[in-house]
Amino acid sequence: MATSLLVLTWALGRFDVFVFSFGTSFLGLRELPLLRRLGKRMLFVFHGSDARPPYIDGARMAPDRAMPTADCLAMTHRMKTSIAKIERYADAIVAQPAFSHFFERPVVNFFTIGVPWRDHPISDGAVRSDAGPIRILHSPSDPVVKGSARVRDVIAQLRSEGLDLELTELRGVPNEVVLREIATCDFVVDQIYSDAPMVGFATEAAVAGKPAIVGGYAWPENHRIFGSDPMPPVEECAPETLADAIRHLATNREHREALGQRARAFATLRWSRTAIAERLLMVVDGSAPAEWLFDPRELRYLEGCGLTRDQARASVAAVVAAGGPGALCVSDKPELERRFIAFAMGRTATDAVDPDRTCDA
Repeated sequence: MATSLLVLTWALGRFDVFVFSFGTSFLGLRELPLLRRLGKRMLFVFHGSDARPPYIDGARMAPDRAMPTADCLAMTHRMKTSIAKIERYADAIVAQPAFSHFFERPVVNFFTIGVPWRDHPISDGAVRSDAGPIRILHSPSDPVVKGSARVRDVIAQLRSEGLDLELTELRGVPNEVVLREIATCDFVVDQIYSDAPMVGFATEAAVAGKPAIVGGYAWPENHRIFGSDPMPPVEECAPETLADAIRHLATNREHREALGQRARAFATLRWSRTAIAERLLMVVDGSAPAEWLFDPRELRYLEGCGLTRDQARASVAAVVAAGGPGALCVSDKPELERRFIAFAMGRTATDAVDPDRTCDA
């Protein structure tokens, strides 16, 4: 705490703009009123589990690590309260629309700004021929959340059907090792339960001109939200159609290489460090166009990240059973709350609910 206070004191005299990440700050958000009074501009950038409702976050609720429901309720309330405080003071918030459930003011679409990547030497890899196995790389930061077991099973199934596939799985190795493997693979499998169209590993693959498979339930919602804004070029699939996506990339070299080149162009041009910095400066100075904003009241996505649909449904149902609909902390969005309740009950959506509001932040 003392060190943080010293750093804050030093920074106050030197900077006009403060960019905070992962929902944290120097003094646990306690300094935000002071920064506001001093006329400092504040930008908060959220990345995933720092804003995603805990009850639909596989990092917390996957079956092998699921926290007790009471702890999930407490964490949900704390997160909603922290986000409400940030919203009170921040000049702008950057977040992915698909996990913006707890926000009450418009957020800048994280993917409109872009995913930064560091400059690094990446060779073009070995010259690939039609002979030999198709080399697939999977490098999960968290094998459970990324669906690694399912990836292995699907590739084993496709091998049994006669496809010549070679899977390399990396975990806990230096980034340089991952980059070398990216350079010599044919394509990567990023994850299969994602709510994001393209994040770190898939972006690194894109820079090397290698296509990535990204699975998840959020694709229809992301396409609706993004509208005419360009989506990052990846091989999209639902978790249940992973085999089709792998088969398509493995057997269609022309498509595979074309997708890799589109991904490279997207990452190196639209998501260059210069382009990202320019867009962030527009957010900071208030000149960002209104089309960059997403109103969380329009969100309809329920399944979260890192969970199967049934696992997400069970988690939501447990929270509602323990704390009532208000424990979901989305009562400010009645339509989204109704959809969550219907989801928990195994229905399609729309029955009205009179919520027991337990999360008034």
